[in-house]
Amino acid sequence: MAERKTRLLHRLHQLPPGEAYPLQVVLWHLGDALWLGVQGESYSLLQTELRRRFPDKIILIATIAADWGASYLSPRDLYGTGIYQETIAVVAAGSLEQLIEAISSRMT
Repeated sequence: MAERKTRLLHRLHQLPPGEAYPLQVVLWHLGDALWLGVQGESYSLLQTELRRRFPDKIILIATIAADWGASYLSPRDLYGTGIYQETIAVVAAGSLEQLIEAISSRMT
């Protein structure tokens, strides 16, 4: 637990000021395919939801692109359950869903 708290202090020290976390996302349109690079480690909801919304697109997703950054991006309903990913996340509940909405708006 001490090692986890030391890592948390390191992550918190690196947080930018303000209410928002500037998560890095890169989206390339290459023919019929969409290539997506996302900072942090997103749950598979990111992939499954984007593929559900855009069934006619080939979507390739690389997480932990650039660096780990925001750590885990868990679905909103997993916050408050005490799982490891929630305890070390530096972003709030709903961040993954906001990410999905932001990416979806750029994919159309």
